[in-house]
Amino acid sequence: MASTALFSFAAFTYLHVPLILARRSFLIFSGQKKPTEFGKSRDGPEITVWSRIGKSHANCVENLILFATIILLNRAYGSANLDGLAWYVVYCRIGQIISHCASVSELAITFRFMFFVAQLVFVGIMGYRTYQTIGPIKLHYTF
Repeated sequence: MASTALFSFAAFTYLHVPLILARRSFLIFSGQKKPTEFGKSRDGPEITVWSRIGKSHANCVENLILFATIILLNRAYGSANLDGLAWYVVYCRIGQIISHCASVSELAITFRFMFFVAQLVFVGIMGYRTYQTIGPIKLHYTF
């Protein structure tokens, strides 16, 4: 089901957090850094695996919003079958996470880009199918 794929996407997004927290906790409790010395996880160069994990997490959060919106709109108002496409998005997301965290080599970045483009295509098709079943959403404003 598409909702199970959405939960899986959210779970993979969340799995970055314990890794980031473990690393930061280690640095704090070992006296190597103060709690106030950390920047945003997504900032800085992708030299270390830890910075790549932070950037991968930020990328997951950014893409989860659109993915969830389409699935939830379809579930609430539409009737399109998004199950297969939703799982393709999750599989591409997993591939993107692995290639993002593994390396900054040209090959890894190429794979990461290909997984991202594939996700965009699948999400675009999902959005189009949802739009076909629900049509334009009319917003009603009351003042």
